[in-house]
Amino acid sequence: MRKKKLPIFLCLSMILLFSLHSCKSPASPEPEKILKRATISISLSSDPAVFIWDSYFQGYFGTIDVILAETNGVGCDISTVKVSFLYAGQLYESATLEGGRINAYNTLRVTFDGGTPVTYPQLRITINGGDDNGYNISQYKDFNISYI
Repeated sequence: MRKKKLPIFLCLSMILLFSLHSCKSPASPEPEKILKRATISISLSSDPAVFIWDSYFQGYFGTIDVILAETNGVGCDISTVKVSFLYAGQLYESATLEGGRINAYNTLRVTFDGGTPVTYPQLRITINGGDDNGYNISQYKDFNISYI
């Protein structure tokens, strides 16, 4: 009698093992797909930025084209472009300009016309907005200034 129990036990164990192996557990959720972020490069049409002395107004004035380029294939909306003069890590005399739409792999040009009676060594361009995948955009870049 002992001989019959072993093969039956072995047979039942094999059936149970194969049935458990072939049973699929409920499908686990797919890992969330991480969406790409827009990548914006900030440049100027003239680097360093050029400001020219105006003796009538007694100050330096310049027209600066800020060029924003999306380089990662995600469109975005830039709400503001802020132009600030920078000295020793402190920001002075800021102007906030309206941004605009940048489609994937395209550019946006924003023009700043302004001046200052003081010669600051740098200019900071700060942008804010959001991309088409819901990510916030907030970044800045500093540029040197040349006075003539």
